[in-house]
Amino acid sequence: MKNLEDNLRRSIQEFKVYNLNKLIQLRRQQKEYFELISIQKSMDDWLTVNDLIKEFGISRKTFDRWRIDGLKVYQKKPKAVIIVQRKDIINYLKK
Repeated sequence: MKNLEDNLRRSIQEFKVYNLNKLIQLRRQQKEYFELISIQKSMDDWLTVNDLIKEFGISRKTFDRWRIDGLKVYQKKPKAVIIVQRKDIINYLKK
């Protein structure tokens, strides 16, 4: 009887350790997944002209030159707020 109880305790302990290791592995995968999502989300962010100027440390004249040179900007109608998608800025700077 004592031997059976010891085996049962050992099995339960091994089961707990196994599940704990699986949980740790899943948490790591979840963390990596959310980091990837975060990176993708930041690439999809929209910036106003003022935000872009501050973030990239450029002047308004530089932004205007980028726009003339082909930086894709979005503006619903004349004199409306101009916004730029972060991935468009990065693509522009790469070329």
